[in-house]
Amino acid sequence: MYNNLKYKSSDPKIRLMLLGGIPNITKWEYLDIRYDNEFLYLDRLADIKIFGKDPIKETYKIPNKRVITIEVLTNEEIKVKEKSVIARGLIGSLVFGPAGMILGGMSGIGTTTKVQTTPYLIIAYTGENESDIQNLVFWAERDAFIPICKLFAAEYEASRHPKQEVIQKKDSDGNYLL
Repeated sequence: MYNNLKYKSSDPKIRLMLLGGIPNITKWEYLDIRYDNEFLYLDRLADIKIFGKDPIKETYKIPNKRVITIEVLTNEEIKVKEKSVIARGLIGSLVFGPAGMILGGMSGIGTTTKVQTTPYLIIAYTGENESDIQNLVFWAERDAFIPICKLFAAEYEASRHPKQEVIQKKDSDGNYLL
């Protein structure tokens, strides 16, 4: 079985359980999330094998230019980010879906004295038009996966926004040209 704790930056891939965002996939299915220069890929697995490669049933692709953000949040952080794109997208597109039910239900819990944080990986992206914000919500499953998910998200963002070159061109007056 694939272990997220063996994450390699040279082969960025994580496996998480889907909570919601893809209509024809049932909740709690494992998906492999990976990326390249053009797309973010979500591989739905046909079978999870103990040994050998897991066969891919189908692959979903999101063009990198349509991905707004990938973030690892807990249910408490989602409440704090009410005005962010992620929270608006969660409320707008998932409030009636299974993930919306889970997140909404968890935010309403107030009778316990111990707060249990539940980590989620959220992928926000635009649909066919830019005002159509979609969300994919994954459960990080174990607290040990949180740093790996954060590393994956940070490396994905860094791959989309390479460092800018140092400005070295000057005009005749010695001013830098932008």
